Amino acid sequence: MVTLHIIFTQEHLRQLDYYIYRLQTGSPSERVLACAHLGSLGGPRAIAALSHAAIYDPWARAREAALEALGTIGSSTGMTAAIQALQQDVDHDVREQAAQTLGIIGDVQANAALTVASRFDPDTDVRWAAQVALQRIAARAYELSHPIYGYGW
Repeated sequence: MVTLHIIFTQEHLRQLDYYIYRLQTGSPSERVLACAHLGSLGGPRAIAALSHAAIYDPWARAREAALEALGTIGSSTGMTAAIQALQQDVDHDVREQAAQTLGIIGDVQANAALTVASRFDPDTDVRWAAQVALQRIAARAYELSHPIYGYGW
């Protein structure tokens, strides 16, 4: 059983290396595909690569895919990149995905950025996504503060 775990871990690391390489060097469509795979693989290395792509990839669709993958992973480690994308990206689809990702991650530390976006972003879809994200975060915070909420007790 231990041997199987080591083989799985080596395969996992091989896949991480491969998709991080594709994210850094591939064509735009390959980078989008690499984001989806890295989102499924997860882990600190995937989060770091996706966070970098979410801010610096020259193609908006790849930045959007990186943010979506960060949401799939759901770690608050990816929150900084999502907040930066929400506040600074020129593409409205990327900002919208950043808001959705922040709602999925569900950390109340994103509330300030989401509140500003929900009120002042020039794009209606981004404002809407930020409002929905704020509602998700509030609902999650309520559930965490009321352990019996939703269990019918």
